[in-house]
Amino acid sequence: MSPSSTIKAATIPDPPATPTMVSQSTSTIVIEWTDPYNGFDTIIDYKVYWDAGRGDNVFDLLADSTFNTLTYSKSDLTPGVYY
Repeated sequence: MSPSSTIKAATIPDPPATPTMVSQSTSTIVIEWTDPYNGFDTIIDYKVYWDAGRGDNVFDLLADSTFNTLTYSKSDLTPGVYY
């Protein structure tokens, strides 16, 4: 009798949910998001970017799974600028 193996097919994870605003003031925001559904497998990596309000359509990295966080706080924002 030959040995047998069990193979589990990978589950493609969903993207993280849209970040939500936790709090805000004229110069600070705090946002949070939930981990994406991953079929109960380990998520290797994901990244959260944002438009930093420079008007150049370049997005800055806010967080990724290596930071091990689901929240982000940004201060020193300029009132009247869209982020």
